[in-house]
Amino acid sequence: NHNKTFGYKRFEKLAAVINGAALILISLYIIYEAIERFSNPPKVATTGMLTISIIGLVVNLLVAWIMMSGGDTKNNLNIRGAYLHVISDMLGSVGAILAAILIIFFGWGWADPLASIIVAILVLRSGYNVTKDSIHILMEG
Repeated sequence: NHNKTFGYKRFEKLAAVINGAALILISLYIIYEAIERFSNPPKVATTGMLTISIIGLVVNLLVAWIMMSGGDTKNNLNIRGAYLHVISDMLGSVGAILAAILIIFFGWGWADPLASIIVAILVLRSGYNVTKDSIHILMEG
């Protein structure tokens, strides 16, 4: 508008920084929790884990498809950050599905925290890239 001629463009980039920072913090917390589960493994309700993970995967596939068909996930950093949230949830669902299958068939309880760490590292990388790109634009680099 007339009062904030450039501010709304900056707010979009600021929101992308917040989104990326949230991805980073959540990833670090997941890694911390997974390390705790390695040392003190809880009993895993594999049937519920598998069911919820499959439902989550289907929902996130649908949301990702909607975002890809309706949003600029490459050039708009804010939409890209939101899209990465959906992709990270999707990766989490795939990791949980694989972990549940490994626990059910082989009794490998360590599969759950390992899948969590792998997914968290992938999400951490994405969060870092969104945050870095957003800060670069905010600093007019």
